[in-house]
Amino acid sequence: RALNEQHGHEVGDQVLQAAAQVLERQLGRAGPVYRLGGEEFAALLRAESVQDARHLADRARRSLPAQLTARLGRSDLRVTLSGGLVTAGPDALPRAERLLYAAKQAGRHRILDSWQSAAEAGTTTPLNRTSPAVSTLRTLLQFIAGNGDPGDEPDLQALLNAAIACVPGAEAGSISVRGGEWSEVRVQSGYTDDLLGTRHTSEQMLYWHGQPAAWQAGQPRVLTGEELRRRSRGAHALDSPEQRTLEEAGRQNELQANILIPVRVQGNVYAELNLDSLSSEDAFDAESLQVAEEFGLWAAAILSASIRVRQALSSQDAALLTLGVALEARDMETQGHTRRVVDLATDLGRALNLGAGELHMLRQGAALHDLGKLLIPDRILLKAGPLTPDEWNTMKTHATLGADLAAQLTDLMPAVLDVIRSHHERWDGSGYPQGLRGDDIPLLARIFSVCDVFDALTSARPYKDAWNSEAALAEIAAQAGRQFDPQVVRAFLTLQGRELGRPA
Repeated sequence: RALNEQHGHEVGDQVLQAAAQVLERQLGRAGPVYRLGGEEFAALLRAESVQDARHLADRARRSLPAQLTARLGRSDLRVTLSGGLVTAGPDALPRAERLLYAAKQAGRHRILDSWQSAAEAGTTTPLNRTSPAVSTLRTLLQFIAGNGDPGDEPDLQALLNAAIACVPGAEAGSISVRGGEWSEVRVQSGYTDDLLGTRHTSEQMLYWHGQPAAWQAGQPRVLTGEELRRRSRGAHALDSPEQRTLEEAGRQNELQANILIPVRVQGNVYAELNLDSLSSEDAFDAESLQVAEEFGLWAAAILSASIRVRQALSSQDAALLTLGVALEARDMETQGHTRRVVDLATDLGRALNLGAGELHMLRQGAALHDLGKLLIPDRILLKAGPLTPDEWNTMKTHATLGADLAAQLTDLMPAVLDVIRSHHERWDGSGYPQGLRGDDIPLLARIFSVCDVFDALTSARPYKDAWNSEAALAEIAAQAGRQFDPQVVRAFLTLQGRELGRPA
């Protein structure tokens, strides 16, 4: 983006093309190299060992800037390469992306991988490598950073548990997350859940920290003794509900020492991590502060990665839903159908315990499921009466046409195309376009097809009245094992039973 703004899009395109050539030359012998979109590339490396993979990736990182300068003859272009390196597998891309964002947050032009610490990859850290807490700290934080779907809410409880395990002297703690002018306690350890939901203003948190400039810079501080007790009593009004909660649920009278770690994300304090000792005023020493500062840097990288991914997914979902809704303008009888099936599919996916990444792809597929109808002639799509066999065969091509058209949109995953292509397949093999049967039908397509049919049944059309929900659910149940996956039907009936206020 900076190159485009400073030098124009033509130069930006030249940099991307040159980067692709350098990466293919450096990595192509080890495996295929892809452009994922924007300024992101991926490579599948066939390496004999972890060391070989590291060597390949780091060689590309080190050589890229100089080779770009030479190819383009431009010494004024500053280009860096950041990345995430993981073992191959079905969740490799989201794991690599999380490490990529952590690498960018840590200062850019570095490769983070699943097997080494950030310090070994070049991250500046305040810790001495001989510190006894370093190994445990990095192992736990790499685990948190490398697990879970992109787009999942950050696992704040795991983050807090890791902090208590890693910071010498910590026995209990809590994490507050900022929303506007308020911070709210989201997770706790060592206290009771009555503490959750307690709110603090920015002024109260600044008073609790005691050093506004250090708080805004994300620097931890330690409080003990009389000063700790004075700050504890002074942050909230003595007779306020928040103060009573802190005294009772937060065991304020037992508190001996506290470390407060402000966690900065995208330039602002996003969360406050409190680590407490209930047994000794001397629990926290210089090493505790060093580990706490290291923890704050890693926590910021992890939270920033999660937030950036969720923001990107949300924007992409909104754009594709807008496109799906726009498609309805051509066929007025289906108005509102796209929004309804996206919501239905999302709820059903959650009921089936899909991860955030799968839910994201399900929503995208639902938004674009009728994309292929753009290519169906109006005389067929808008025909008032029944279709002839030839017209029906033409209509059935919309699933394949839609998947082919969607494949030309950047950044759509194969599972999204599966929903568009296969949502008219049937469990018994009598569907179209491929006649897939049973588990051969992609899972997301099996989920969406139930939602699509239910909404079609409960919506009025020129050729039929809307069915009531009870009749539509009875039809869905009757088609289990014939048109639909029985497991998906069971989950849908349970979900809709709750919606209708009756036992499933």
